[in-house]
Amino acid sequence: MTTSCFNHLDAQMQLDLVYAHGVSLSRINRYNFCLDLFQFEGFYVEVFSREGDGEVFNLRAFEDLNDLDPYLEQIIIADVVEYLYK
Repeated sequence: MTTSCFNHLDAQMQLDLVYAHGVSLSRINRYNFCLDLFQFEGFYVEVFSREGDGEVFNLRAFEDLNDLDPYLEQIIIADVVEYLYK
């Protein structure tokens, strides 16, 4: 599936596919919202939800690796190096 095909699906179908077949990669909590990052079918999907009730209010599919920057900023490189050289 391509991002274009994914974006033409209704929101509930997108969410069902991502939760059933996507790989959860990261979560960012900001301003009482959660952004969950998934890898799905060769691209990435952000699921935007409210922190309190978990209601999903937006999904965004993308392929541009630059859009991963907010998630990569959370990685503590020292922890990765320690893990790799155990």
